[in-house]
Amino acid sequence: MKDFLKKIRYSIARFLLRTAEFSIPRIPLKLTNAAMYLVYCSIYPAVYLFPDIRKTLLPNIDIAFGNTFTKRERRRFVKNVLWNMVKMFPDLIHYLNPINHQKIVENCNISGMEHLESALKRGNGVILISAHLSNFVLMIVRLIMTGLPFWVVLKDPNNETLKSVYKHYQEICGIKGIDADKGFAATKDILKALKNNEIVIIVADERKKHDGINVPFFGRDALTTPGPAVLTLRSGAPLIPAFIHFVEDSKFEIEILPPIEPEPNGDKERDIYNISLTINEVIEKQIRKYPYQWAWTNPRWKGAGRFGARHERPKVKMP
Repeated sequence: MKDFLKKIRYSIARFLLRTAEFSIPRIPLKLTNAAMYLVYCSIYPAVYLFPDIRKTLLPNIDIAFGNTFTKRERRRFVKNVLWNMVKMFPDLIHYLNPINHQKIVENCNISGMEHLESALKRGNGVILISAHLSNFVLMIVRLIMTGLPFWVVLKDPNNETLKSVYKHYQEICGIKGIDADKGFAATKDILKALKNNEIVIIVADERKKHDGINVPFFGRDALTTPGPAVLTLRSGAPLIPAFIHFVEDSKFEIEILPPIEPEPNGDKERDIYNISLTINEVIEKQIRKYPYQWAWTNPRWKGAGRFGARHERPKVKMP
């Protein structure tokens, strides 16, 4: 019976996805988003019933901002965060369809390309660091459209329906992926790409539950991936942060920042920690700048340290 119900759910999901894939790219985004916002506002009060909201999103906001919000401000914050997450779906479906690829170039501006071009001249490749900020998948596609050699470290969704859609869009958008679940083989692939003077994109704000290290993030230890730090020390490739943020009317801005320049002192563990801390600080600064646009449902601080060590946290006013 469970398998039968599962098949029905997948069939419904496939039908809805196929319908969205056909219709959304052919409808003006303003109209699509306006309709979705009306639906969202009508169902928004029910979101507090979802366990992931109460167990992850709300505690995350409290960790990051403490008691600086009133109840009303907190609810408004959650409403804006969830709307930005919902809005990612129609934007992606619209822009990733080949009939709208030119619109990505027109509506997604890039600043700081000189940092990437200058780094590639060193000949060691580039490790491009990003986060789940705004429509980060659109950022990847837009950067690939520049013609520079990009690889993306990614994981396939567990849901088979989503996985097939995921693979489909990888192909039509020219995304070359390195499977993060391959472990040592993935590391070899990354180092090979860097040796060939290519750019490897790593989304570095996820909780790394297996081999993560405790590094402060918003004033509290979070299990952080040591991967970017290890890779830059092994390869000599510069670390360059890049983030995307929503501007208006489904238009976006990609900001490529100057490279992070590590200063290793020979103590490998300390070097990895210090570089990881710098990366967390850069990501945190971007989230504070665009707080509604980060994926606050990320269980970022879960399982970090035996006592969840806290560090001094600056007070933050309502954005």
